[in-house]
Amino acid sequence: MGLNVSLWKCECGVHLKAVTATDEGHPQVTLQVECPKCGHERTLTATQILSVSEEKTHYTVVSHSNRRS
Repeated sequence: MGLNVSLWKCECGVHLKAVTATDEGHPQVTLQVECPKCGHERTLTATQILSVSEEKTHYTVVSHSNRRS
């Protein structure tokens, strides 16, 4: 069984995290998860959804492509 974590920003502005499981013995299916704040749905592909929660820690990706050495 493999675990997957999906992070996204809902239409209402809340950052969400879903933990899903994928079992090699079972086919993956399309599952709907709901934002706990506004109820907006998002589609994920997995065997089962383990949890959906608001993500309190926000990460920012910083690119240093124009940085001089």
